[in-house]
Amino acid sequence: MRRRYLRHMLIGAAIFIGASALSLGSFAVAYYSPNGGYYIVVYGFVLYGAGDFIYGLAGLLGLLR
Repeated sequence: MRRRYLRHMLIGAAIFIGASALSLGSFAVAYYSPNGGYYIVVYGFVLYGAGDFIYGLAGLLGLLR
């Protein structure tokens, strides 16, 4: 069980960080572009990554009790 919750935490953190970097990176490119531009915001992936991380963390903390 511990390995399962750690896997959820790692995958959730990776998805959260990757989606946040994509969103912020595309916003920065659009902001500093001389002609303006478009940017991508992936709310679903950010929320899914955060939720998966929290699920793994809660499960791991529940095992420690």
